[in-house]
Amino acid sequence: MSNNSLESLLEQMSAGSICRGWGAIAAVGRSQLNRLLEEQYLARLGEYRTVAPLSGEVLAGDNDHLSVTLDSIVLGKPVLSFEKASLNSSLINLSMDIVGGTYTSMSLPVTAAPTLMTHFSIRQEHGYKVEMQLKLDELLGEVDRMSRVTLDLASGENLTTNLGDMPGVQAVIAPLIKTHLARQGKDRRLFELSLLDLSGTHGFTPAGVYFRTQRAPGAGDPSAANYGDGCLLLFIRLKIRDEADLFPGEGSGFPYLIPDDPEQGKAKFTASMVLNGQWADLVNLDDRLDIPSSLRFSANNTFKQSGEFYRPHDLLVLGNVVPTEDHLRIEPGFVSLDGTKPVNFTARDHNGNTVNVAWSVSNPVHPQVVGEITSSGRYTPLEKSKMYQAQVPLVVTARYTKGDREYVNSSSVLSVYEGMGCSPHIYVTGVGQAQPIALTVATTGNEVLEWPKLDPADGAIRVVDNNHALYTPPTTQAESLALRKIKIQGEEATAEATVVTVSRVQTLAVTPPFVSIGHSAPVQLTVEGFSPQLRQWSVIGEGTVTGDGLFTPPEGVTSLVSVVKCDIVFENEVIRSGFSIIHLQERQQPSAPEYPEETDEPRWDKLAHFTITTLGEPKNDSCYHNGFQQIPVLITIETHPITYNGETLDIPVSDLELSTLQLVNSEGNIIVKPVEVGQEGIEYGSETKWAVSKTKNRFREYSAMPLATSAAPEMAAPDLITPSDRTRTVRFYIHLAEAGSRTFFARFQSHRGFHNSIDTAEVGREVTVQGVRIPVLVREHYHFERQRVWADDGGYDDAEPGNPYYPLPDVFTFYRQTVDYWNVYYKRAGQYAIGFATLSFESNTTILQWESELLEEEFGSYTGHAFNPARYAHGDTPAPKRLEFDGGFMLFREETKAWAPSSLKQEVSPGQLIISLHRTDDMNYWYDDMANGNKYKFYRRMMDDPLRITLMDEEGNRHKLKIEFKNKSLPRSRNELILTPL
Repeated sequence: MSNNSLESLLEQMSAGSICRGWGAIAAVGRSQLNRLLEEQYLARLGEYRTVAPLSGEVLAGDNDHLSVTLDSIVLGKPVLSFEKASLNSSLINLSMDIVGGTYTSMSLPVTAAPTLMTHFSIRQEHGYKVEMQLKLDELLGEVDRMSRVTLDLASGENLTTNLGDMPGVQAVIAPLIKTHLARQGKDRRLFELSLLDLSGTHGFTPAGVYFRTQRAPGAGDPSAANYGDGCLLLFIRLKIRDEADLFPGEGSGFPYLIPDDPEQGKAKFTASMVLNGQWADLVNLDDRLDIPSSLRFSANNTFKQSGEFYRPHDLLVLGNVVPTEDHLRIEPGFVSLDGTKPVNFTARDHNGNTVNVAWSVSNPVHPQVVGEITSSGRYTPLEKSKMYQAQVPLVVTARYTKGDREYVNSSSVLSVYEGMGCSPHIYVTGVGQAQPIALTVATTGNEVLEWPKLDPADGAIRVVDNNHALYTPPTTQAESLALRKIKIQGEEATAEATVVTVSRVQTLAVTPPFVSIGHSAPVQLTVEGFSPQLRQWSVIGEGTVTGDGLFTPPEGVTSLVSVVKCDIVFENEVIRSGFSIIHLQERQQPSAPEYPEETDEPRWDKLAHFTITTLGEPKNDSCYHNGFQQIPVLITIETHPITYNGETLDIPVSDLELSTLQLVNSEGNIIVKPVEVGQEGIEYGSETKWAVSKTKNRFREYSAMPLATSAAPEMAAPDLITPSDRTRTVRFYIHLAEAGSRTFFARFQSHRGFHNSIDTAEVGREVTVQGVRIPVLVREHYHFERQRVWADDGGYDDAEPGNPYYPLPDVFTFYRQTVDYWNVYYKRAGQYAIGFATLSFESNTTILQWESELLEEEFGSYTGHAFNPARYAHGDTPAPKRLEFDGGFMLFREETKAWAPSSLKQEVSPGQLIISLHRTDDMNYWYDDMANGNKYKFYRRMMDDPLRITLMDEEGNRHKLKIEFKNKSLPRSRNELILTPL
């Protein structure tokens, strides 16, 4: 039996409750958490919401004698590990591979010339990464009442990286990466681990959550098979007992709640939930448990019960995190491929079945550098001659529509020019250096490599494994400079590392000291301070150089690195020397006549149109100033065609450039803040007066015309950014939290700087929108109507004809047990009823009242409720299947055996709230002294107060209402309810 088997877990749980007063505890394992992070990362690719590439320069070493330049550094998906996790905190380890970019370091000595130290293109296979420790946090949605356990990449502590020549270099690169992460928008850097629905009103629905991290047994040992394994623990308060309790500390003996029993070679369970045994008797296992159904996960995943329940003391529910029906996955999700090799992509639904989808491919940085993908998902890379870059990051996206929903997901593709790449690619070192140089070869497949055997005069190689070796330079050399070519042979390709060995100090500065050029592009090298007659130029390697320093690559390149040396010769003696390293790139490296300052690839030059307009017919430029209703605007950006190498090209604004798009308030030139992550609008009480969102929320757009609740939900799929010729369009949604008019324009940043829509003279340079005052809420606008849905068989609809005591029909007196539904409607004068989108209770969700306050009284009434939110996410309406009651009433019913039917007698329409009134003759009178001091039995204190509820309607307006029985001093006051706006 393992230390973490189901048998051992049940044995630990049999000693007593492990919940420590919490209503429930959920555990989610590392494998599933990392899958959720991966799926979020992939889902964001199509909208370009991943962390932007990093470019920058840092100085390191004593007196800043070393310069390191990072260019287009791409960070991969976040990966969690728990080897340092502790129950005393919510800290967790996170790492991200560095999957692309280039690294260049230059030596800047005080007494010698600037010299290249190393240069290479980064591949994921090289093993460079970023590591940090994060503290998990919570985001609570004000409208959807979703508690989100999140991790923010900007909050990482002790961030480290192994990218760099030495620890001192790594120590200065790490802060640069940390600063870059902090500058990313929250929608890029924030990831969700779990979502707990706090909107439920049933006694066994969550009221709040706290979280901790836990290391799996033995997972702190680096030699263990499960090293780094662990789980996220959610300590859940339930509405039946909404109070926080104690956490188990590290070393307290708290069990690991996910057993490691295998099934068909993999873990049988990836998640679990424990329900406090105090409440287990009130749970019907044949029904859907409320707590597991409230636990959801990002990227369309949910907790699925395995059907295995155990009750050693508390109730243990085992299960797994699985995709929902909304799930779409692309295989492969990540691929690095040689620029010449095609790859086949497959889209699968939540069951793993193949789905027919519409395929597309895009380049987030350079829209014209893509390739082709067929309708069957076969992707063919761009021709090498058109790649312009050693690495081309691409996004393959799949879309398909089912019903009124569009399903979208993406795959990350890194197309590389060379099938093999060595790190470092170029390295400069002194002769006799004792420290060997670590060489790492990255391949696009699992190729068996053959490392060369060197002549001792060229140094020595010690092979570590298939992809790693150590090179030691020679101890002596006659020349002042020499090139050492190390060629590593693969099955289909070759990688080359070039080591430049220097035997004498170089004091002459050659400009530029390092340059990377196309294989046919010449480069002008210069030196200062000496007459041309004293300069002697020469090439070590391939190519030629003129007497004035113009280097020309050879026509047929066989080696990708040349060294151009310049000696200052006076009276036949070399008095100064220096050199420049030329990196010859095989790929096309065109000169761009329209871009004299740019020599890498063609880009758009000027904007043809940049407009912002409101949408709809007629144009909808208004919304209630409640912070949640939206005004949709369409932003259109079109570029001019360019002429490049005699060819007319249509190059649109890139995804990277489009991701910088913002709205600006014309008054004060103030950037409009985005709506907070996890929110659907501007929170009540916030100081923010206007905000912008990239997604449509559930609320209706403003209309001065009457609204019909039967109208179809306007829940169109979010606008995804897709290039089309030279035109890009994006929808933004404006939120206003104050009345009056505001004017906004659009702005984005490109390789040419900042662009504003107001810089043009065309129509659509800015939009003026109106914040409409929220309607005054008056009692006459609320309709609180009773509907009899059930009565016992012993009564009569009316009193006997002619009975003088009951001259009017009486639907109460002659019935011992009845159920009435009181329907809450809101309808402004001259308009149709407006449905409600959200519901929350201030405290109790049930009220009690007896016919009298006599101790023998058995005739009493109580309330329940059912709510069907209008315009729920994606247009799906989770219609209730039963009535809900206060958690205290559930205990009261168990105590008194009161008659309490919970089945619904009719369907609840979207946007409808029903307060059920139950009259019965078997509800024994209760007063709180009968609880003998047990605060969980103070039922009168719990449920004597009126219902105080807050509803938000389909237009985003709030309604605070009080619902209660009639005055107790009046006869038969328990028969009817009254509604009062607050």
